Amino acid sequence: MQAVIATQSGLVQGYVNDGVLAVKGIPFAKPLHGAKRWLAPEAAAPWKACLNCETAGPIALQNFEKYRPKLFANSAYLKAIGPLASLSEGAACLNLAVWTPAPKSNAKLAVMVYIHGGAYDSGSAYLPLYDGQSLAKRGVVVVNIQYRLGAEGFMHFDGMVDGQPSIDNRGFLDMILGLQWVRDNIEAFGGDSENVTIFGESAGACAVYALAASPMAKGLFKRVIAMSGIPEAGAEITAQHSLSKACLVKLGLSLTDLATLSIDQHRALTALYTKPFGLVGGDLSVFKSNPLRAKGYASGGDFMPKPVLEIFAEGTPNNVDMMLGTTSNDGGLFTRAAPLPSSLASRIMVKLFPELHSAAGPKAMFAEYRKAMKGATGLAIRERMLTEMVFRQPTLAAAIAHAKAHSGRTWLYQFDVASDIPGVGAIHGADCPMVFDNVALANGLFNNSPKNHQTADFVCAAFVNFAKTGNPNHGKLAEWKPFDKERRPEMVFRHLSA
Repeated sequence: MQAVIATQSGLVQGYVNDGVLAVKGIPFAKPLHGAKRWLAPEAAAPWKACLNCETAGPIALQNFEKYRPKLFANSAYLKAIGPLASLSEGAACLNLAVWTPAPKSNAKLAVMVYIHGGAYDSGSAYLPLYDGQSLAKRGVVVVNIQYRLGAEGFMHFDGMVDGQPSIDNRGFLDMILGLQWVRDNIEAFGGDSENVTIFGESAGACAVYALAASPMAKGLFKRVIAMSGIPEAGAEITAQHSLSKACLVKLGLSLTDLATLSIDQHRALTALYTKPFGLVGGDLSVFKSNPLRAKGYASGGDFMPKPVLEIFAEGTPNNVDMMLGTTSNDGGLFTRAAPLPSSLASRIMVKLFPELHSAAGPKAMFAEYRKAMKGATGLAIRERMLTEMVFRQPTLAAAIAHAKAHSGRTWLYQFDVASDIPGVGAIHGADCPMVFDNVALANGLFNNSPKNHQTADFVCAAFVNFAKTGNPNHGKLAEWKPFDKERRPEMVFRHLSA
């Protein structure tokens, strides 16, 4: 059955399935052509005829997916988390999807806005794992937003593009424009614009941290959930500009070339700025000691006046409640997603982040972990090291900083439910089908079993309760206490029978 909703830009037509209205591909910004790919987004122009929004809209240019079939054809993990082949890329990628169980302007339902992951260079709001149907059935309005990826969204340039100044933090500005659309339109879908939670996984969680700290996002949401993110994925604005300049020089490009940059050139630029080791020019030391900082925000400007954790400790602009956590094998992302044997990949990856090593260095760290993990394989030890270095300890630092200025409103968790893909454990992204209550759409990440559905039920309920009230507790959980620096309480999600 079809249904029509009136937005401020025009009518949109979606479809109703099992009591939930889904409206997909709603444009919130103008298409990105030519120089506009490197400038701030502009709100979508109004339309006159009713817009058919029954299928997924165009997705952003993918900078990784096209290479997967060659490198990862036998990877059940990557096949599970990234089936993008059936979706079309396009300049009109700044669109969103809404699922609502009550499309009435007076319903006042809590709103959950999801920001997808994909390392800021791939991904989409329309992956089956992120389908909002089941989540909306729990009495919330679900919104999935898209944003520019790769160099278009996350390289920061100092100079003019086609006669206009390039804007830093473009991908984040896309998200802010999407959230402004939610503020202005969500009541027509039954949502409460004053009770919005943003949540995201991986790069989406990094974005959640950045938006929570940004004064430009003030007034757009009340709560945040960061799933396996890195709070300080970014660097100071002058360092980001130096990195971008070095990348352009390496490829023989200049700012004047950006307006007409080809897809292949964009992918080459994206690949280069995320692996900055061979670049020269300016001070690039922060990226060579932690290349993850190249993928993220530029601090020191209007979007991010200072580093994220400093802002958290002083009080977030939105005074937000925060729920944050990791999976017990987030580090498996680096070993299972590389075109190398997992053991070799793990040896390379633990050396890749000098900034995150202890003073003793990676060899001494490995020895200490081996003592604590008696009988574990070298691969398992290095995956634990990567989990702790890249995800767990930064997440803990974010919890400590947030709790300092937001007492009783910080909730820490660990997701420890092993995927049904043999050997990967509770790997990075394994929480997504549980949070969305989408075990049936998990594409092999989890089997469609009663046990998995039972686990998804109480995990999803915690996330929904937090979005509705700011407290994730419910009857099927042991008591979950808010985080504080001294006691450091944490909820560990496991199968009930474990």
